[in-house]
Amino acid sequence: MMLYELSNVKRVQANQTILDISRLPIEAGTIYSLIGPNGAGKTTLLQILAFLDTDYQGVLKFHKKRVRNSTKQLFDLRRRVVLVDQYPLLFTGTVWKNIEFGLKVRKVTTEERNERIECVLELVGMTAFAQADARTLSGGETKRIALARALVLDPEVLLCDEPTANVDKENQEIILNILAQMVKEKKKTIIFSTHSLSQVQQLAEQTIHLDAGCLKSTASDGTIFLPTTNYRKNGQSVIFTKLSFKLSMAGVEHQNSHLLSVDTKIVDNLTDSCSLGQLSAFFLETIVPEVGKEPDGHLHF
Repeated sequence: MMLYELSNVKRVQANQTILDISRLPIEAGTIYSLIGPNGAGKTTLLQILAFLDTDYQGVLKFHKKRVRNSTKQLFDLRRRVVLVDQYPLLFTGTVWKNIEFGLKVRKVTTEERNERIECVLELVGMTAFAQADARTLSGGETKRIALARALVLDPEVLLCDEPTANVDKENQEIILNILAQMVKEKKKTIIFSTHSLSQVQQLAEQTIHLDAGCLKSTASDGTIFLPTTNYRKNGQSVIFTKLSFKLSMAGVEHQNSHLLSVDTKIVDNLTDSCSLGQLSAFFLETIVPEVGKEPDGHLHF
């Protein structure tokens, strides 16, 4: 079922186009990764999808109904979609009070509030912190509470702006498992932005790739399409996986020209730990010369 439909959506700020998407459909009950370098427009897109940024041109539809700049419509829609910011702010007071705030605004009864808060604290593994001062939490704990504060509202759509940025490995895994559980058990639609290739391949069912405000591609099954500008051979289409994603995130340009299949286990360590120079050398010296030697244009390691 189609959840969002964007048509000719353009966002201009200070005479600069920061987002320009001709068409983007987003399906319900699916987990999407949103990728692209810094400044690609990822946060802007999330804010538009959350109905927080309405100063755009074009058409945005939600459940086939056009979203208009109507106070009543936006009020209703914002209760169905929650955006968790990259740098979440917690209020002064306990963890419990922070999670409870949104429920109070919605006039949820005390009995239901207590039940829902207990459930989400267990979900994010923070039950023992219920009465802790929110200001004393670590970065990873803060992100988990921010996620709990969003989930307790039972949103139809959960948007997360780099939910695992600047947190340790343990908290990253906890957050990713929560997101996966929400899609599997609750059929939520989740869109999360990330610079982590491993998270894309571990979690995403669909990938949206932005660059300079434009939609470069969408893909499924962990495959990432990366059109760029300066490498072409035989005019074929390219599907790059783990290595090219890392190169793209680092700003290396290469032209889609071949179907390239790389065993992800072979390059796991390379893409996670190598410098930009090493990645460029590996791509240009090892992969490019070999592409096209097989008739189907596939390269296997």
